[in-house]
Amino acid sequence: MNADLTRERLLCAAMEIFATQGYEGASTRDICRAAGISNASIHYHFGDKAAIYRELFVRLMDEFVERMSGCGMERSSGREALLAYYHALLRPLAENAGMAQQVYLYVREEFQPSGIVDDLLPRGLHLQIDLLGGLLRRELGVSRLEGPQQRLMMALHGLAFVYVVQRRTIAGTLPGLLEGPHWVQRLAAYLADAGWSLIEAERRRRASRH
Repeated sequence: MNADLTRERLLCAAMEIFATQGYEGASTRDICRAAGISNASIHYHFGDKAAIYRELFVRLMDEFVERMSGCGMERSSGREALLAYYHALLRPLAENAGMAQQVYLYVREEFQPSGIVDDLLPRGLHLQIDLLGGLLRRELGVSRLEGPQQRLMMALHGLAFVYVVQRRTIAGTLPGLLEGPHWVQRLAAYLADAGWSLIEAERRRRASRH
């Protein structure tokens, strides 16, 4: 087995083990057993448990940043920019069978921080703030977001985040909502409409003060 394939198998196994057992509960022996590779392999390719955990987050964060950076949001305006944002954010829920494990890793780090990836986790949120903040600055004609606009920015983010974090529960509670060949497109379009209504409400609020 070549080195690249071995690393890939170890990372795939690490995703499953860390997602189900958490960082503290996982061991390199568990990861190697799940990958079907000798126990020495993980030390040869990564060094230790902390190193493969960090590498896993680096890969996930790189993939997220590449996907969201390429969504084309900055080339659109108004509702269409929001549609591009939500579609890029939600698309992996339908395309990536391992998305639930990725989400679980992030949630674990929020409530059971390992301390190993504290410097990596803000990358994704910073990018989302840049994208949504840039849209709000353009649409509201402001150079800097104040408290109300910052709250609006996080509300726009939160509209989709609940579907990412609670997809399984939502699917079980509201059958059919997250099913069908075009459910991501339908959901992204609805969220774009809702988000645009919030932006317009903020525009009216600002206008009423002048």
